[in-house]
Amino acid sequence: MPPRADDALATRADPLERILRQAEREADPQRQADAYFRALMLARSTREDMAPALVERLRSPRQPNTASLAQALSARRQHELLGVALELALARSDHAEIVQLLRLLAGGDAEQSALTGRARAMALGRLGEHWAAAQALMEVLAQPGVADAAAIATTVWRHLSRVSVAELNRQARAAAAPATAAWAALARDVYAGLTPSAAARTWRTWRARHPDHPAARHPPTVLAQPGARRRSIALLLPLTGELAGLGEEVRDGFLAAYLHGEPEDQNVTLYDTAGGAATDAYNRAVAHGADVVVGPLDKAAVAAIFALAPQLPLVALNTPARDAEAPKDAVQLALAVEDEAAAVRAALATSDLRRIVVFQNETSWAGRASANLAGDAGLDIVATGRLRDMAATTDVAAEALAVVESTARHAAIERLVGAELKFTPRRRDDVDAIVAFVEADELLALKPALEFHFAGDLPLYVWSRVPRGDAAANIRGVRVCDIPWRLFPNALHTEASAAFPARRVDSPMFALGVDGYRVANQLSRMTAHGESIAGSTGMLTLAANGRIHRELACAVAGDTAAPRAGS
Repeated sequence: MPPRADDALATRADPLERILRQAEREADPQRQADAYFRALMLARSTREDMAPALVERLRSPRQPNTASLAQALSARRQHELLGVALELALARSDHAEIVQLLRLLAGGDAEQSALTGRARAMALGRLGEHWAAAQALMEVLAQPGVADAAAIATTVWRHLSRVSVAELNRQARAAAAPATAAWAALARDVYAGLTPSAAARTWRTWRARHPDHPAARHPPTVLAQPGARRRSIALLLPLTGELAGLGEEVRDGFLAAYLHGEPEDQNVTLYDTAGGAATDAYNRAVAHGADVVVGPLDKAAVAAIFALAPQLPLVALNTPARDAEAPKDAVQLALAVEDEAAAVRAALATSDLRRIVVFQNETSWAGRASANLAGDAGLDIVATGRLRDMAATTDVAAEALAVVESTARHAAIERLVGAELKFTPRRRDDVDAIVAFVEADELLALKPALEFHFAGDLPLYVWSRVPRGDAAANIRGVRVCDIPWRLFPNALHTEASAAFPARRVDSPMFALGVDGYRVANQLSRMTAHGESIAGSTGMLTLAANGRIHRELACAVAGDTAAPRAGS
């Protein structure tokens, strides 16, 4: 950066130019730094385009191997300067600079934390670290006499709505500060609520225990606009015919959620859609005065309902057979395998694991999941092992891990030298992690094969098709990406397990039924307010095309945080 102001600065006869001229004349570093800092504060309100140059002038060394002017500023002003630099880095989406500035802004006294808390929260939110962003603003709200406390609290709730219920539960237990733990516990219980009325009851109970907490004055924003009351819900499912088993699982999950939610003056009516009766079922639901329709389940039935241009709010439990445009008041909640692959991909990115070996079986689902990973430019799939025959699992693992090549090289060298050489086979060393899209029995064969071929130290990521019950002990340490319903404990799951067979309760279709009830009662949160919902099948977010995106969770099998994945 040149030591003198540029020509554009020097020719402006205004207060900013006078301060800059004064800064140029100052010989004392502290006085010069203070003058440039005043210029920066003025430029933020009058000449935003000049702010980057002024930040650079303060933060850059005046000459090689010398201190920057910023070091002559007071500790408070240094902190403010970093906050401005962070705002500018956010504006230009400079990821590396954002991360560096967040490290520099960590700590500081209470006043400094209040000054930079909002900028830190904005940056952390941009990086997807929503709990940390909320926590930064909680610290601001904890200071006395905070201006715009209501607006800050609203932003806290916006960030907390993007944190999984499992993570909120962990923070509620682990947070060092009681006030922080109380924020997390309230958010966990409110966002896990199935209906707006249940969430409101939760908050009233919590407020009675924490009357002086900031959240007692600024309740969760989801409570402010609960949306239309759903007094009559029509549930359209195949209850006879070849899809009856799946329909019954969804039905049981829906009714378990209904009974757990203890709704007031709400009724549910079931309609059988088997044998092409979906449109008739929908018309009867309308005639009977339904407020919202949930279902149908199979693709053809969804397409048939869409063709009616339905006027009632509709929560379809699948996507149509063809990529038909969804009606205005319809959303689509489906169990897509691409969501599981996306969870694996996100977990790899979080741990900065880029070079992977993929194992997949011959099912179309595994093929779609693998293709989803292959389409990520941030990943390098260095090898793919295809499991076509369980008996050949060890050989497939050896081939994918290049152990076969290692053995072949050893044999070639022995032939060249004409003697036996001491040799230990080695796997390829250019792998960060292994991903397996296989069934439970195939995983039980693959895991020991990987260990035998020296890959037991590599993190192994798998999707939802994992051994459960007693067999789950054999996959301890594996990273399982699955629906939250099966990874983390919750009261509804415990309650449902006592009323239904355990195998049915653990079914993704049962969880889909739970979320069908949840979305039907909180549809306005997604459609009118654009908020995400912490669901049993994932963090649910409505996309522009009417499809609900599911963000799944990952946990380590055998970890106490994920008992159903590893015990």
